[in-house]
Parts: sequence; structure tokens; C-alpha cells
Amino acid sequence: MLTQEVRRQFFATQKKPLHTVKMEGKAIKLANFPTEERRKILDKLKDNDPVMALGDQGILPGIKINGKQVTKDNIHEFELKPKVKEIKEEPKVLEPEKEEAKEKAEPKYTKESLTQIAKEKGITGLREIGDELGVKFRSIKEGIGEILDFIKKGG
Repeated sequence: MLTQEVRRQFFATQKKPLHTVKMEGKAIKLANFPTEERRKILDKLKDNDPVMALGDQGILPGIKINGKQVTKDNIHEFELKPKVKEIKEEPKVLEPEKEEAKEKAEPKYTKESLTQIAKEKGITGLREIGDELGVKFRSIKEGIGEILDFIKKGG
């Protein structure tokens, strides 16, 4: 039985590499061959097999996308681009300071200003204000009450 070191010493003294290969249930890897021998083997395979010849040229035989032959040079054209996730913005929460400032601000309409508008323009003036605020009513008195209630609720 020869040790691994003795084998290496023996084969290092040989001028030509061994050509006989005994498989014994194991696979042969071309990467383990010397580069010159590997090139000779691949050249023989290319002569006998047209698919191997195309593969050595960089063409991926049998792969066509949209009628275009795929090669190692143009394969990047067929890659799928990753989808960009859209970031949904969360609704902004008002800070307590801003809410207090909002409450302290004087309301846009008061009872006196609404009655003044009702005297000048009538119910149509109140309805214009109601349309801005989204409030519906049928009479002047009801309109003033609805607008003031809407303002008090924070509308």
C-alpha cells in the first residue's frame, strides 16, 4: 500500500500524465486534469458534438427567448428586474401642541357673523358656507345651528 506522499513523488517524476482512468464508481472531474490535457479532451468533444461546439463559443444551444438566441454575452438582457416595493406613507399624527393651538384659534364663524350673513344674503349665503363645510339644512335658524355644531365638533 502506497501512501499519498509516495504517490505524489512517483507521479512527479513521470514526464507524461497517466492516460488510463479507472472509475471504480467515481466521477471524473475535468478540473482535476492538467490544462493542456483538458483542452485536448474538450477539443475532441467539440469535433464530435455540435452542441458542445456551440457551448464553447458561448451560445447556449436550444435556449431562445422571443426568437432571440441566448448567449453568454447577451444573457443580461433577459434577466428579470427586481420589483420595487412601494412604501405607503402612514397618516401623520398631529402633535398635542398643534391640536391645542388649533383649539385656541378663534372659529371662522360665530353666531353673530352667521346672523349678519343671513340678514345680508339670506339663506343662500348660509348655504354657501354649509356647502364649504359639508352641512345641509332647510332654514336659516337650522343652518346657523348646524354650522355652529359642526365647528364645535372640530370640523
